Amino acid sequence: MNILVVGNGFDLSHFLPTKYDHFMFAMQSIQNFKKNNIDMEFKKIFGELLESEHYFFDKTKTLYDTNKIIIPHNDVKSIKDKLNKNSWYKYFHNHFTEIKTWIDFEQKIEEALVLVAKAIEKIEEKYNTYGIFNYPVYTKYSERINQYYFSEIQFHLLLCLNLIEEEVTANSPGYRYGFISSSFYTVLNDEKYGFNSQKYLQHLQDQLDDFIDLFNLYLCLVVDKLLPFKKFSFNKSDCIDEVFSFNYTTTFENFYESPVTIHFLHGKLGKQHNLVLGISELKDGYLKSLKAYGFTKYHQKIYKNTNYQFLNSKLNDLKVLNEALSESKLDYRAGVPLPSNIPSYNTLINRIKNSIENFDLNIQIWGHSLDISDEVYINEVFSFNEIYDNKVRVCIYYFDPKAKFALLNNLFHILGKEKVETWMKNGWLHFDENPNLVKND
Repeated sequence: MNILVVGNGFDLSHFLPTKYDHFMFAMQSIQNFKKNNIDMEFKKIFGELLESEHYFFDKTKTLYDTNKIIIPHNDVKSIKDKLNKNSWYKYFHNHFTEIKTWIDFEQKIEEALVLVAKAIEKIEEKYNTYGIFNYPVYTKYSERINQYYFSEIQFHLLLCLNLIEEEVTANSPGYRYGFISSSFYTVLNDEKYGFNSQKYLQHLQDQLDDFIDLFNLYLCLVVDKLLPFKKFSFNKSDCIDEVFSFNYTTTFENFYESPVTIHFLHGKLGKQHNLVLGISELKDGYLKSLKAYGFTKYHQKIYKNTNYQFLNSKLNDLKVLNEALSESKLDYRAGVPLPSNIPSYNTLINRIKNSIENFDLNIQIWGHSLDISDEVYINEVFSFNEIYDNKVRVCIYYFDPKAKFALLNNLFHILGKEKVETWMKNGWLHFDENPNLVKND
């Protein structure tokens, strides 16, 4: 069986604008678009990116009819309104130059949640000690107990995330200050009943869901509308039996003529989408105590019913064969009679061994970073060939030598030196450059 596992690099190899900064630049363009009742064309959506990333977008314009990419003016207005109200967009916009990849994006969510957890913990400490908590919040340090201190950047981020309401004065004192938002008091405007941390976290969760909806809109209105002039193929693309996609897009099913089963591990775009976008794990103890699991990908995958099983069914098949082999050996030693259609235990045991040793999976990984955030899936891929050589072979595609270096680093970090070397020495794992895409006539 031939399995293709694809990550965002697969879409980028097809010159689809699915990088994090492609999305954020498009949102920024929409937010700054001043013309009312006018549709937004491809060149307006990506603006100066068409020049700064001309190699990429020149290919996009060659492969797809970009003239058909138009965001209707009513959608422009709707998206603009949502952007202006979304706290996560404000937060990410403040880190625009720092976030280059979707992995960076996940890390920034985690950093925000840790900052929020520390802020809530300070609020709870004040309330538990003094029975009130709405002291002023300053960016100027002081040891006074009747105030909070956050650095300038922390203050600004908590402002973006709606935890703080800033007090603006005509005469700037040289620092910023504000108060805890009264929207999240247990009883509105009455601090003696405490701060409702669950209400605030639910607000952040709702805002993240709205941000995911915005990303889905971008995928539907822009990326999914980019249909190739001709179908694609690559070496052995017509031999793929199954695709496991970490992407939300329908690239393989729309661009290739191979009718295969596609599993969307992190959800699929559409009007009724189930996109998963969050962090890998809750590491902060206070966040765990607040049960902030809705921000994790594993919670979202189960809640949104994505196809998160990955290679589990194949592993179960192999487990059944190994158990059958063990049971057959025990039955042989115990002298248990065989069914009449099996001539001997040697025949039975050899049949099972042959099935185990010829499990035969050829796994190609294209465009996945192999980052620690997906270590569960990566461990599944390399959980074969443990007792016997199950004829499971893995090919990892890379864009350039720098990418290969990073991929190998990530594998060593997750699997360890011994396993990686074992797979390489036995010829079970190899690296190849990304396949050449061919446009079919």
